[in-house]
Amino acid sequence: AARVVSRGETEQSLRFCGFALYEAEIKPGTQDALAALTTARHRCVVITGDHLLTAVHLANEVNIATQEPLLLDGTDHLKWRSWGTSSASNADGSVESFDAARIPALAASHALCVSGAALAALPSRERALLAS
Repeated sequence: AARVVSRGETEQSLRFCGFALYEAEIKPGTQDALAALTTARHRCVVITGDHLLTAVHLANEVNIATQEPLLLDGTDHLKWRSWGTSSASNADGSVESFDAARIPALAASHALCVSGAALAALPSRERALLAS
């Protein structure tokens, strides 16, 4: 029978042996294929289970994100955050609170990046706005 063990109990008396680093490189030809799809007026997006910043980095590497990224994260208090440090950012890194009416304007000037938690917190109408 399985038992529930706390993280503290699990991690006690461990000996650090080092870090493991995993890297998945972009396959040759990926950028050319995405450029051809974009030229043919297909909309290319990144959908991943990775962290938002990893997704933004990948989108930049393959030239999908051609505008400044704006990240939407959170569950209770959704806020748009800038990709890096921005003079327009508030002290907590947020640019502005989420407002569904602002999605079209923000999408015109930014690459919108939305976490799974934020997407799940949005009502279906707002999710549809993000998808359009």
